[in-house]
Amino acid sequence: MEKKDIIVIGGGPSGWMSAFVAKKEYGEKSVLLIRAEEKVLIPCAIPYIFRRIGTIDKNLLSDEPLQKADVEIINGKVNSINRENKTITLDKEEFEYDKLILAIGASPIVPKLEGKDLENVYTIDKDPDYIRELSNKLKSAKNVLIVGGGYIGIEFADELRKNGSNVTIVEMMAHCLEAAHGEEYCNLAQEELQKTGVQLRVNKKAMRFMGNGKVEKVVLDDGEEIECDLVLLAIGAKPNAELAEKAGVKTSKYGICVNEYMQTSDPDIFAIGDCAETFSFFTKKPINLRLASIASIEARIAGANLYEKRRKNEGAIAVYSTCIGQPGVCFGAARMNETEAKNADFEYYSGEMTTIDKHPGAVGEARKMRIKLLFEKATGYLIGGQVTGGPTSAEILNSIAALIDGRKNIEDVITFQAGTHPLNTPSPLTYPLNRAAEDAKYSNMS
Repeated sequence: MEKKDIIVIGGGPSGWMSAFVAKKEYGEKSVLLIRAEEKVLIPCAIPYIFRRIGTIDKNLLSDEPLQKADVEIINGKVNSINRENKTITLDKEEFEYDKLILAIGASPIVPKLEGKDLENVYTIDKDPDYIRELSNKLKSAKNVLIVGGGYIGIEFADELRKNGSNVTIVEMMAHCLEAAHGEEYCNLAQEELQKTGVQLRVNKKAMRFMGNGKVEKVVLDDGEEIECDLVLLAIGAKPNAELAEKAGVKTSKYGICVNEYMQTSDPDIFAIGDCAETFSFFTKKPINLRLASIASIEARIAGANLYEKRRKNEGAIAVYSTCIGQPGVCFGAARMNETEAKNADFEYYSGEMTTIDKHPGAVGEARKMRIKLLFEKATGYLIGGQVTGGPTSAEILNSIAALIDGRKNIEDVITFQAGTHPLNTPSPLTYPLNRAAEDAKYSNMS
């Protein structure tokens, strides 16, 4: 049996990053990455493979940085963990470890509906061969129904419309993107989707899929029948916690339980990414949230903490962005939104600003930008923000996230220093972060 100092199970973004960081932080230690797939997809770009990217091969994580860092990579499935002996068992191999990182991801949720096993009913599985098959089918699909109006669902819908398919989204909540945005921004996003020709069925549930071998139509809870030749299930994922659970590591409905250092109930085993519990930056309670950006940060924390506590996880802010239509309109959110704030008993006030993303507008190609900020009443801390506009909206969103992470209050945001330029940013006089904070302060003075 071969021993490795550090073993990472899982080759997605969190596993990749944790192996890289572990080797950089503890260069004298041997690091082994074990993954089931020969190659690993970049998950966030999956909706763009079949049209913009064109091929699976252009959407793969590169092994070169890991190889240069002297991280060993093997392919295989880990079947069991023996915590007492500190060993892991694959089909034909066994390894001993000193420290173990579980980065084993999540699996798509498949509803227990009649007809879910019909041909051409797909989930968003991250297996390259599965996505290659789906991508090939999508290129010729004429009528596609997408169950789920979150970010992944609307990104597939937008790309499919641009490819000429007829697309319908069925969303059980009152709005698409409701998990991330407040009502007004959800409505704006839906308007952009509808401009492209995407059909929406919100406050509706898919009840069964029908067809003779292949899916031909979907029946909704109000009796409506929608014809389709492909169904895409985009309703979320559940953590792959079974391997840890079988080994006696503590788990919950949110995944493998971890502390602020990403340690599990076994201090020599760490868990990161979609398989692990994520907790809120604001409430410190577990939340049902899975993002590659969060996974990568958790990986950086775990990789540094294997032999001493060097980094601490303060919780996930949850920063989302996407782009809809042509030309693309960006939508982004750094949570909390108003619904979450109310549910968590946060008293808050808000401010808004609408401007253009260049100055003056006469420079040409200026895009409308709209921003909304939420501040906690008791402390004045920035607790959330939403933005929509052109491509520069994404970096405004990241600035909001940085201000939240830094626990900046309303006066800090009003005096936030940003570089401006006529071709790149709004005017310094109408810079949206400063002005939305001013609006929040002056419109809520009592």
